[in-house]
Amino acid sequence: MKRISLWALLAPLIVLASCSKIMNRSQSAILEFPEVSGETRLSAVKAANEKVESAVRDVEGYSREVNRPRISDVTEAFQNLRNTVNNIPGGRETPGDSSSLQIRSDAEKLRIVWDELYTGLQCGV
Repeated sequence: MKRISLWALLAPLIVLASCSKIMNRSQSAILEFPEVSGETRLSAVKAANEKVESAVRDVEGYSREVNRPRISDVTEAFQNLRNTVNNIPGGRETPGDSSSLQIRSDAEKLRIVWDELYTGLQCGV
């Protein structure tokens, strides 16, 4: 009779529980990123961007543990968003119309690749 260790039986459940906890906590930062307009306070955009950065970092660590290459898509999308936010000229209180369009586009791309990673990790199961 073949013996199966308790760890072998529990490991997938532990991974799934960890996935759900990390992804769900991080997902809120992605979903709560504000709908940016030319009048949105730049301080609110930067604060949301910091939350997203923390979420991406958390998931990067987890994704490496389970060998998920799609995290590079999330990282790239976040870096594009971060660069757009960071490239807004200093001294401004709002992003302005053209920057807000790019921020919205970058945030949407991040949401799309995030959802693909989330689905790929089967956290929603």
